[in-house]
Amino acid sequence: MLLKKLKKIGATTFAVLAVVANSNATTYTFDVDSSSGIGSGFFTIDLPEIWPGNIGHSTVIPASSVSGSRRAGDQWVSLAVSLNELLENPNNAVLSGTSAALAAFSIPTGGIGISPVDAVDALPGVTLRTAVVPNLAPNITCPSSGILQCNNGAIAAVSVAVKDGDGDPLVVVWTVDGVKYQTNNVAAANSATGTSVGFTANFESGEHEVQVSVTDGKSSPVSCSTGISVEDTTPPTVQNVVATPNVLRPADHRMVSVRVQASANDNCGSVTSKIKSVKSSEAIRGLGKGDLAPDWNITGDLTVQLRAERAPKGRGRTYTVTVESTDAAGNSSTSEVTVTVP
Repeated sequence: MLLKKLKKIGATTFAVLAVVANSNATTYTFDVDSSSGIGSGFFTIDLPEIWPGNIGHSTVIPASSVSGSRRAGDQWVSLAVSLNELLENPNNAVLSGTSAALAAFSIPTGGIGISPVDAVDALPGVTLRTAVVPNLAPNITCPSSGILQCNNGAIAAVSVAVKDGDGDPLVVVWTVDGVKYQTNNVAAANSATGTSVGFTANFESGEHEVQVSVTDGKSSPVSCSTGISVEDTTPPTVQNVVATPNVLRPADHRMVSVRVQASANDNCGSVTSKIKSVKSSEAIRGLGKGDLAPDWNITGDLTVQLRAERAPKGRGRTYTVTVESTDAAGNSSTSEVTVTVP
């Protein structure tokens, strides 16, 4: 749509022959230096993506923002670019404006532009500001948490996926329970399409947090985390239990101190053992003259007092001492050792 009207700015009147309405316009910023003859500063202007062409006429596009001055204290008030077909002809673009002192000014192009941006950029002392492309932060994806069975710890292999939309080289840092363990470098050739980075370690029993961060050196590090739970559900293995002494004689009703030694190991740490119970093959009471009670007394984790006593007409007494061996996770095994009174 072409509009014809007169627009008065201060004391200067511009003939606006045509204004192009283009929804597909891009905002450009141009810097003006003192060699332009109109002062220095910068302005922004919305230029069409596709030049519609307007042979024989001018298309006037006002600047959307203006910041600058011709000299100290004489600020720019307005700027407008007049584009003339053919754009490659001399003086095909003119930057015109007014200043606070109501002075009008303009500069022509050198005649080398073939697009609106080229035409404006060809104006003496006017330079298109290079667009700053924002850096894309890298992406990182952690696996879900895992549960492992302890066997002198648990070896876990964790892999994360990293990618950088700009194809920047990446640095990946692995931290376990707050302690830094490993750093990986990812080459730019691999970061653009995405790649996997791995970490393998032997985790001790318990809960562990694995945190992984990635940075391209331009943006703040991006991180994710996962959990490794190492569980111990296997009870200790008891190799041997020995009682000293293991024979009480003579059967004179004395309480005899007995020490028990238990040898046990576990797949995930230390083992503690203690006497859990004692039982006798004979009745505690009613054995005849001299019979005393009680017949045993547990005095420590692995010590017990047993009475050197038996039925006069029996085959002898057997004490069975039950020992419980427990690991750090609370799993336990029981074993037995016997002490006889012949």
